[in-house]
Order: sequence, then structure tokens, then C-alpha cells
Amino acid sequence: MKTLRYRRHSIKDGLVKDTIGEKGIALAIAEGQKDGDNDIFPDHVFHGELVRTAQTALAYTYGLESGVKPMQVVPEIGSQTLFSELANDALRQAVSDGASNFEAVIKAHGVDVAKVYAANAADGVVAMLEACDDDDVAIAFGHSPIIELAAWALTGFGTLTDELSKLSDLEGIVFQMDDEGDVEVIGKIAVEK
Repeated sequence: MKTLRYRRHSIKDGLVKDTIGEKGIALAIAEGQKDGDNDIFPDHVFHGELVRTAQTALAYTYGLESGVKPMQVVPEIGSQTLFSELANDALRQAVSDGASNFEAVIKAHGVDVAKVYAANAADGVVAMLEACDDDDVAIAFGHSPIIELAAWALTGFGTLTDELSKLSDLEGIVFQMDDEGDVEVIGKIAVEK
């Protein structure tokens, strides 16, 4: 059994646009320390192409104080091109109206297009799990709504619970791959701030 703990990046409070700053770094370090205290030591760390996911991964592993394999960039976690496509005016309006990032993708792009994004996101989850050896635990830092879209695809495009469809800073979803290569959504990683 392989496990992927796929989390959203930390708080975007950096002085440079779309980066994490003091609060974001402190939260990521604290989550790494908490996981270390609970004997959750990842064998692999993955992150997306955007800087805040790499910053979160670095701060988390600093807090973890454990040797992990070098971080690998996974394009399906999120690229500037992907977010330029996703974050249109309709998505921003849906979020402003109270929709979660996940719900906003469906409202802004329609179910069929959202399913394409979700299938690509699920491919990223599968790729990360396939990069692991048996019984490995991996952690990834990515973006909302990509994590939720991956869960949606991997559950057969059924209805996601509110718990899984609304991720806040550093919250995430746990995925597991069995020996046959089947992937299951296990549950949510909650974060207290």
C-alpha cells in the first residue's frame, strides 16, 4: 500500500505576489513538526511548479527534521499555464459569491471541461504514487482546486462531501494505492490555525 498526503500550499502572505511569508512559513514548519511528532515521515516530497508550493515543501521538511528524498516537481499539481486557464472572470465571480474553489471550476467551466481538468489532476496523483515503492508515504504540496479535482476524478466523478471539496491553507486529502494500482480517497487532512 502506498500513501500520498496531498496538501494545499501554506498561507499566501509573502511580500512578493503569490508567495508565502512569515505566517505561511510558520504554519508549514508547525505542520512538519506535528507530523514528525506523530511519526509521519514521508519517503518522498512532491510539489508543483509555482513557487509557493516549493516554499511550503521546504518549510514543512525543515519542521519535520527528517531526511527525505529530493523534492520532485510534478506539472499536474499546477502550472502557471493551468492557473491562467482556470482562473477566469467567471471563476473569480463564483468564488466571490461564496463557492469553493472546486465548485467555482465547475460553475465557470462546466462539468465536461472540469472533468478534463480533474482527469489530468488524477493523473498527477497516480504518477506520484507510482514513483513510490511499496509501503512508502509521500507528501505533495499543490493547489486548490487541483487536489479536490483529483479526488473527484478518482471517486468516479461522484459528489464530493463538503469536507473534501473545500480545502483551506495546508489542508489536504489522503490517497492510497493498493498493490493492484487502484487508488482510493481515504480522507481529509485538517489544519488548525
